[in-house]
Amino acid sequence: MKCEELETLLTSFASFCASAEVKKSVDALLPVLQVCRSKNVTWLVEKLNSFEITNESEVSLQNASNFVTGLCQILNPVIKPPVARDLAALAAAINRQIGLNSQQIAERILGTPKTAKSKKSAPPSIRSDIVSQLSRQLEDALGDEIGFPSLFSELESRKDIRPKEMIAIAKQFVGAATSSRATALKKIYSRHQALIISRAKSAATGGRVAG
Repeated sequence: MKCEELETLLTSFASFCASAEVKKSVDALLPVLQVCRSKNVTWLVEKLNSFEITNESEVSLQNASNFVTGLCQILNPVIKPPVARDLAALAAAINRQIGLNSQQIAERILGTPKTAKSKKSAPPSIRSDIVSQLSRQLEDALGDEIGFPSLFSELESRKDIRPKEMIAIAKQFVGAATSSRATALKKIYSRHQALIISRAKSAATGGRVAG
């Protein structure tokens, strides 16, 4: 018997009886049945029996358990044996959980919802102000045989500069695209080194070279 079919049976019986107590008992069971409509009552019973027994009395569920037991006895002569067994087993299973209200049982049946997979956080944006500032400092120190190596060493040791920011600095300073922090640093120093070598050659030949 499906939980949905039992839900229909119980609500129809409550309407037929027109009893406030019966309606109260049925209403106490509906949240439990509604969360597993497509399942068999046997499945629901097994689920309820898998939970720890609760001891504190919950009047609505105590009445509901008694109601299902009584309903089973009343309908037993006219319903099929499997249905009677389902009702009896459900009454016993509910009786194990009378310390909880129907909503709490429904939540247990549903179980802890799977947490959605956390979306990958967006990569941190490039801090353009820092990129521009360091590019200017490199440009100002370019060709300074003491100042540039000192500035470069400081830049190389800065762990707060993200790889993409170092790549952006190299792009501004050298004008060439790179794909890693190490390559970016290499390109940055290579421009300074190339200028120093060019100046040395120019001095040896008496020529001039611009930075």
